[in-house]
Amino acid sequence: MQFTTGIYKIVNRVNGKYYVGSSTNALRRWKNHVGALITNKHVNDYLQNAWNKYGASCFDFVIVAPLASTITQKELLAEEQKWLDVALKDPLTYNLTFVAGCPTANMSDYAKRKRSKSLKKVVRTPEWKAKISKSHMGLHPTQVTRQKMSLSHTGVSQTKSHREAATESRRKHWDFISPSGEMIHIYDLTQFCREKDLHPGLMGLVFRGRRRTHKGWTSELSRNIPKTIRKAWCKSYTFLSPGGERVHIENLKLFSLNNKLDKGCMYAVHLGQRKSYRGWMKA
Repeated sequence: MQFTTGIYKIVNRVNGKYYVGSSTNALRRWKNHVGALITNKHVNDYLQNAWNKYGASCFDFVIVAPLASTITQKELLAEEQKWLDVALKDPLTYNLTFVAGCPTANMSDYAKRKRSKSLKKVVRTPEWKAKISKSHMGLHPTQVTRQKMSLSHTGVSQTKSHREAATESRRKHWDFISPSGEMIHIYDLTQFCREKDLHPGLMGLVFRGRRRTHKGWTSELSRNIPKTIRKAWCKSYTFLSPGGERVHIENLKLFSLNNKLDKGCMYAVHLGQRKSYRGWMKA
């Protein structure tokens, strides 16, 4: 047999069934198949079982479509795909997958069950995970590899269900307790606040437990945070009153409202932007 590039078949002369594939070196590929079949380790169970049943003498290796040795790998896989498309509809094929160059794509039901069963046997221990992680450290795809990856995704459009599933996996979920005591699950906090006339920023503080309530809305975290911790989170202000008394304020807005003061001016005094406001000075 010559060193031939092209599409090959492993044909069972007894029943006419076959396995189709491609190679740039047919002799080497045939030897690989025979080595795996003889040791009963071939990945294709259908072909392996037939080999065990009928024997090596009942199988022929045939080059069905010789190709030029200068053909690229991409062109070779494209040619193989034509034969796999035919084999997909042919009950006489031994093939379990039908996408050239991708053994895990478009698998038969039997191949899917076999792969699922094999993956369930894998015990992913912390040591195993650490080893896999370490093996990938420092690996960076070359410019040629990145271009190939880009071309493989060009023109591929995601379905609506795929986009929704991807969005759902990245979407943040918010759980609040309504004023009536009902647990509400929210996906879009901004839209929800717009519909309910709520402030999204304050609702975010409630969700994280930094604020106890907003217009009657609470969260599990805001209800369970001790008052001492919530008090520590509150911003405090210290002023000197017009009478020289030291005044400690936790709610500047409410204090300014009760004493008929301008909150903005009081805050400017606190920042040092104003020396005083109506006799009030920063302590």
